[in-house]
Amino acid sequence: MTPQTQTARRAILVATGITMLSAACARSDPRNDTQRSSEAVGDGTWEFIEPADRGEPVELSGELLDGASFDLAAWVGSVVVVNFWGSWCAPCREEALALGAAHQSRKDEGVEFLGVDLRDERDSAKAFMQRYEQEYPSLFDPAGETILAFEEIPSNVVPATLILDSELRVATVFRKTVTQRELESFIDEVLGEET
Repeated sequence: MTPQTQTARRAILVATGITMLSAACARSDPRNDTQRSSEAVGDGTWEFIEPADRGEPVELSGELLDGASFDLAAWVGSVVVVNFWGSWCAPCREEALALGAAHQSRKDEGVEFLGVDLRDERDSAKAFMQRYEQEYPSLFDPAGETILAFEEIPSNVVPATLILDSELRVATVFRKTVTQRELESFIDEVLGEET
């Protein structure tokens, strides 16, 4: 392969990578969308699932970043926000403050927050949690296997956020960075189902 061919091939790979990254990082505000779409995944989409269409309760357990054990079943009866993240993920840094603010705003309303740290090192993840003032627990999943149990999100889509209803069924899926406004809007929608 000639040096010119190698240079051309590198240029094509870089251009392709930039295009894919741009698509993965696309943002939209679901409160401004005119319809709810679940057709595309990993490109900034989101989905609200009506109560009658929700699947089985989520089963999720493992080791937290601090070494303690965790079982999601302990939170039956609460609306739960589950965020898949990694300290290596730039969009995760972008949404971290929004998640922390939403947690502070809703923790006294029976809303629980859980992070799932994927494909990461424990020290890096702990530093991330401290830097962005994440005061809720986070599962430590260095192999990135936890996300495989969720058919609603592809395993390569990080960040991703789920809102679970009080029966721990998936009610809302964000395949994108999430803002505090949109997260709290859908938390209110799921909380409203309980009354």
